Amino acid sequence: MSDIEEIKSFIKSYDNERIYLWTDYMADSILHTARLLFHLTVPCNNIFIIDFPINVSGRVFYRMGEVPPIHVDEIAKHFNKLTDEDFTKFVELWRKIKSGNSMLRILDENGQILEKEESYYDSLIISYVTNEFQPVVRIIGDIFCDNPNVCDFFLDWRFKQLSLKKKIEIRGKFNYSLQYEVKIQ
Repeated sequence: MSDIEEIKSFIKSYDNERIYLWTDYMADSILHTARLLFHLTVPCNNIFIIDFPINVSGRVFYRMGEVPPIHVDEIAKHFNKLTDEDFTKFVELWRKIKSGNSMLRILDENGQILEKEESYYDSLIISYVTNEFQPVVRIIGDIFCDNPNVCDFFLDWRFKQLSLKKKIEIRGKFNYSLQYEVKIQ
């Protein structure tokens, strides 16, 4: 919990300064924001947040990592003061997450965080695996094209689980470095 304590200390020392939260429109970013706000006991009257996706100069950005430096000043104008209602929604979301028991949470098309079974993406993963060995990073890249909200660490772990279930075969050393190849078993 030291990260939260460090953030609280930072906020207290800058209590008259604006605090900007850049949250991507992805489940993990939303959950990180919910966790942070749940633990903040300091007043939130100076917290500003940006809602992705955002349209800037005719270009839609879905996450912070996509924003080129030339657009940062323009995007900064789109921050909104965090309302009490939004603060409460984040806190309630974190309470719900804490009481759940799912290993996987996804962001649905309506912007809701849903709990899913850990095998939720297995059929998608297998649909990209062929009868020939391919680098796993290529498959993960292809999966991202269809579903950019799934985390590469999670996919890496699912490849190992699918291998243990004898659904795919792994060649190379599986060590979270994504330096192995996979094919259908």
